[in-house]
Amino acid sequence: MPRPLDFAYLIGAVAASPVWVPRMIRTGKHQTDWPARFGRGEDLPPTERPRVLLHAVSVGEVNAIDLLVDDLEKSSPSIEPVVATMTDTGYDRARQLFHERCRVVRFPFDTSKSVRRLLDRVRPDAVGLVELELWPNFLAECRRRDIPVAVVNGRLSERSFGRYRRLGPVARWLFDPLAAVAAQDETYAERFRTLGVPPDRVTVTGSMKWDTARIADEVPEASALADELGIDRSRPLVVAGSTAPGEHLLLREAMPPEVQLLCAPRK
Repeated sequence: MPRPLDFAYLIGAVAASPVWVPRMIRTGKHQTDWPARFGRGEDLPPTERPRVLLHAVSVGEVNAIDLLVDDLEKSSPSIEPVVATMTDTGYDRARQLFHERCRVVRFPFDTSKSVRRLLDRVRPDAVGLVELELWPNFLAECRRRDIPVAVVNGRLSERSFGRYRRLGPVARWLFDPLAAVAAQDETYAERFRTLGVPPDRVTVTGSMKWDTARIADEVPEASALADELGIDRSRPLVVAGSTAPGEHLLLREAMPPEVQLLCAPRK
């Protein structure tokens, strides 16, 4: 039976349709894989190994679990990772990064039928949520099937923390059943505890994004990339990541004449 939350999602989608429908058409996102968005797709073949579904929302989370996928495969006993991602860019990156290592599936909308279809197809023994991303219907269905859910590379910003706190008992319902939280630092760990995760289930493990960093004197194709971007490799270069429009002018004005500036905007 559909849950009350499904009706709330439907009402919200209809009410916001004058905003999100034109935006999807303008950005081309209406051409996404709609069947997969509702949990449809091929069933994964049976396996004798434990299977873990790793939900990485978009590109950043997908990149962060690069080494985790290898660690699961090499563990004893070996664990089969399956990567689920929500955005089109995240899905494309996951297919590029993991196509020879593990299966990649689309994480569906959080309707009760959609999440049931996904879990029926994948049949995971456990779920790992990368950074956070708690979806009520998905969590409820995992509980119904006795599938433990953990947070890996856990991150809970001050803004998100405040929003969850305002939910009161609902936040505790979301956080209390988590089997484990591997938080990036103690600040995030304390926020998870405050929201209801039992302290003995919270561990500070550091950020997995640092684990995937590659340090080398030379990077393959660096010269070709510099040429494409118009970068002079003989001059200093400052890279500003996750920037907003108002910051670009400030950064440009702060650069000495001989220094090049490369901005990688947040959106």
